[in-house]
Amino acid sequence: MAASSTQAVSGTVDVGALLDGARIRPLHVAVILLCAAGMFADGFDVQLMGYIAPAIIRAWHLKREALGPSFGAGLAGLMIGALVWSPLADRFGRKPVILMGLALFGLLSLATALATDIRSLVVLRFLTGLGLGGVMPNSVAMTSEWAPKKLRTTFVVLMWFGFTFGSGFGGSIAAALSQAYGWQSAFIFGGALPLALIPLLLATLPESPRVLVSKGAAPARIAAVLKRFDSNLAVSDADRFVLTNQTQHRSVWTGLVGLFAEQRTAMTLLLWVMFFANLLALYFLGNWMPTLMTEAGLTATTAILATSMINFGGLAGSLILPGDDGQLSLRRLLYRHHRPCRR
Repeated sequence: MAASSTQAVSGTVDVGALLDGARIRPLHVAVILLCAAGMFADGFDVQLMGYIAPAIIRAWHLKREALGPSFGAGLAGLMIGALVWSPLADRFGRKPVILMGLALFGLLSLATALATDIRSLVVLRFLTGLGLGGVMPNSVAMTSEWAPKKLRTTFVVLMWFGFTFGSGFGGSIAAALSQAYGWQSAFIFGGALPLALIPLLLATLPESPRVLVSKGAAPARIAAVLKRFDSNLAVSDADRFVLTNQTQHRSVWTGLVGLFAEQRTAMTLLLWVMFFANLLALYFLGNWMPTLMTEAGLTATTAILATSMINFGGLAGSLILPGDDGQLSLRRLLYRHHRPCRR
């Protein structure tokens, strides 16, 4: 069913078709901004350990290689968290998982400020990563599921700017805090930020209608979310809400096996190698550059700010490089943003 601002719908409502064909609404903007806010906190915490590593080395009189396990522990926790939280979000909803992820990594970031040795730091960074793994993939999924079909990639790119800004501006924040109040203050900020976002997201972030339908939520709840999306839609709890093109939810392991089925093995392995190389370079530079540049004689503030430029370079690349339709990404964003207004 095609979506329209004045269209009355009754009987059976195809929620997927309605959202796929919708024009940009204020709720679309709200979802992007709210998920981007969570991703800002996520990006800040993911990059934080690299930024304050030189300060920890000085405070604890460590050799730089001693911090290697703490870098890896956070990423390992993030990977496991993503595998655990994502299936839970399919069952219980994106919003509660995002909120629980924010709460978990916020509290554990605060606890990291109390770390006194490498062992406790490694454990706390691993546990923090578990929370981070709940926010990132489900913010992407939430944004994608609300987006019109033709703007899905654009919406996700815009939302992902939150992560980029969190990682990039986090350098300036961490540098200022650690210089003025010690390295612990950066973790306190990194923990307080997601906890402060929870009441805002709890009150304003809508659940994905696609997830509500797929998990059999009450029609009244689905209708309320759709009415918030477009008050002109004549939907009610008497309607039957369906997803005709819904992909059947499968377990993580079933999905993993599917990546190698139907002659997808070569493509899957090539994509894995590409992302492995990309992330290896990204996290190596992000984690180790501040420490190496500090040892080379630069001030800690200069080293942190220089490292943060990597994230802004990635932001520029996402806008300048061609998109999937052959146009420049920035041009495509502007064109698609204004196109619905011409109709």
